[in-house]
Amino acid sequence: MTLVAFVDYPNKRIYLHADTVGTNLDTVEVYKEVRSLRRTTDEHQKFKPMMVASGNVEKIAGQSYTAISVQLLYGCRLVPHDASQKLRLIRDTFTDDGYAGRDCFDRTSLSTNTRVDIDVDFPEIEIRVASASGGDANAIAAAVWGYTGP
Repeated sequence: MTLVAFVDYPNKRIYLHADTVGTNLDTVEVYKEVRSLRRTTDEHQKFKPMMVASGNVEKIAGQSYTAISVQLLYGCRLVPHDASQKLRLIRDTFTDDGYAGRDCFDRTSLSTNTRVDIDVDFPEIEIRVASASGGDANAIAAAVWGYTGP
């Protein structure tokens, strides 16, 4: 499935492909496509990257780390395909200018009658480190389950 139809660097917009209509949109996959375009298309290399993905950032020293997320840079926004739809954002996505979730999308260029509902639905995840002596599978499992909440 193609996710990116067009990247408009001068206007800082990433236009989503028709294949994304009504889907669960993982912006990490959008990021991967944009990165691939940057590697394979000379024209894309003339501009700064407009998005980054990050994760595994230490939250609590040696114990927990962040899940992967996507950040849009320099005022970049995602533009849904111009078709009425419900889009479900399944990855933590935010901008470097103070927006997150559905506010990372620009719907102003869509046709007047086009309605795009964007639901934000991603789990609050963090990666935990568990240690057990001796590599015993039961001890490791117990250590992992000891970190989980109700």
